[in-house]
Amino acid sequence: MTLLTDALNRILNWVEINHPEQLDNFMPGLTREKIANIADTLSLIFPLEVYELYQWRNGQKSSNAQYASYHSNYSLELFDGMTFIPLVETPFTDSISLDFTEYGSWLPVFQDDDCRYLVVDVKSSNILMIDVKGGRDESYIIYKNLTSMMQTLAEFYELGDVDGELSSLEEYQRIWLKYNAEIGEQAINAALDYRWL
Repeated sequence: MTLLTDALNRILNWVEINHPEQLDNFMPGLTREKIANIADTLSLIFPLEVYELYQWRNGQKSSNAQYASYHSNYSLELFDGMTFIPLVETPFTDSISLDFTEYGSWLPVFQDDDCRYLVVDVKSSNILMIDVKGGRDESYIIYKNLTSMMQTLAEFYELGDVDGELSSLEEYQRIWLKYNAEIGEQAINAALDYRWL
């Protein structure tokens, strides 16, 4: 088992203990061939981590109204306050018609209700935070890669209370720095500022 899959399973175990009703909201994983076909459709070369993530699960049922029924259950916003977007065959375009494919290397993977996204830069594997209302110039690195993101969140939930909340900013900073310190001081400050808005 890789570090990424181990961290994802730790998060799912936390969900099973604290929010068992949410387990059915995770979609079954895709085959490697299906993911490769979607990558080809999007004209992107996915990092191995993206293959592993979507083989694990194909997002959450109600993570995005464009791809999910309005009648589905509320989706637990596990992934830094966002939900996990299913991988689909058509290029991703959000509600205000921002086509991420025009930027060449960004794959939106997590979204909140405020048109904010965590995207994988498929060229560097960095996770960027993008606020659609602010445009792409408002993006910054928030995690080193998918593995460091899931390791951060797994530890964050395991050490937090029943809602995964830690008692202090210092606790979160310690966990975040443990897995992401290599990405640089500016990105660290931006990520910590974002997480505690």
